[in-house]
Amino acid sequence: MIKSFTCSDFRNVLCSELPFERINILIGPNNAGKSNFIRALSFAANMVGTSQTDVTGFLSELKRNGWNQAVDRREKKESFRLAWHFELGEEYPVVYTLCANVGEKRGDNYIVEESLDAARIRSGSQKPYNYFCCHRKEQGKGEFSTAGMDQVRNNRLIVNVDRNETVLLQMDKLFFDNKEMFSTPFVRDRIRKVLESMRLYFRSFYSYSCTAFHIAAIRELQDEQADGSYLKKDGSNFVNVYAVLEETYPKFKETYIHMLKKQMSDCEDIRISKAGGKIWMELKVRDCYYSLSELSDGTVHLLVLLLLLSMPEQNGISMLAVDEPEMNLHPAWQKVLANEILRGQSFKQCFISTHSPEFLDEFTDEFLSGDVGVFVFDPLSRTPILKLNREELRSELTGWTLGDLYRIGDPMIGGWPQ
Repeated sequence: MIKSFTCSDFRNVLCSELPFERINILIGPNNAGKSNFIRALSFAANMVGTSQTDVTGFLSELKRNGWNQAVDRREKKESFRLAWHFELGEEYPVVYTLCANVGEKRGDNYIVEESLDAARIRSGSQKPYNYFCCHRKEQGKGEFSTAGMDQVRNNRLIVNVDRNETVLLQMDKLFFDNKEMFSTPFVRDRIRKVLESMRLYFRSFYSYSCTAFHIAAIRELQDEQADGSYLKKDGSNFVNVYAVLEETYPKFKETYIHMLKKQMSDCEDIRISKAGGKIWMELKVRDCYYSLSELSDGTVHLLVLLLLLSMPEQNGISMLAVDEPEMNLHPAWQKVLANEILRGQSFKQCFISTHSPEFLDEFTDEFLSGDVGVFVFDPLSRTPILKLNREELRSELTGWTLGDLYRIGDPMIGGWPQ
């Protein structure tokens, strides 16, 4: 789970050790930074999940963010800094930091610092324990600790590292090229284990912008051999993903239809058909089967979102980020969808960006109990990203909802653009 996040100069996002809950709701006007925040939070995950190309994972994700467009150009910045505070199961809490220089030319884009530190300062120390740090003292050089926190002697192992790729993605190559790293037990066993845990965590990030869902492509007949292991960013392989889950997990279809019937009470069944190398889905509504091409955009949109919320826990979604899930959905459907998120077991943590007061209404009780964090984005404020204090709002929410305060533009929560 991500306990907190620090970001400076990535587009218009600025925050320092922003603390998170299991469910986190992002609100604010357009161009306030909500989508950019999700981009920043997902940067390492997208980088780790990048398919093999002629460039590195780091450069590929930087290119996807527009090279020098990844920085706050209003401030004429040339670099950005991201830091994730993790708690990874049995591993010690750690902070992973990535700083990058960007420019218009490919050669201007490279890593200026990458480090992994303990999240807590141990007794008797003045700063957190450092597992490794790259490029800080000299570009192309990485320093790795050779002993654990409890060891007295901790020499630093210095090796060459590629500044166009993260240690996260070049660790195996570093071990292959440097026998000394492999022969050092703490580096081989401890640091490598933490990095492998981080890679697994990042690979199970699911980050989607609902504005990017390609409804027309989702409706088309799909190739039966298309990859159904992971839902694409545009949702175009939705039917294949559903088919794989239905075949792999016996109770998945039952769970999915149960969830769907809360919005569409007249939906009786879902049928997957295959012929001529193609695969398609049909919904049975009032005794008739209808293909996706016969359903509304809102219904197709809902089907994709419910897929993400009904995935079996074995699939291990570490973090689900969804931008504007209310798109094309009736307010009544938005409320039901919000409650499915609150009950969701498919993810360990989620981030939802929304403009909908109806959607926001449903999170009021869990916000007051501390189970949901609400973050207000306001680029004109001294605090561009403010986590709402539930105790400060408790009296205002007596008989009211978060959506009510959002509708009237309460100063504490913001609302409609002025």
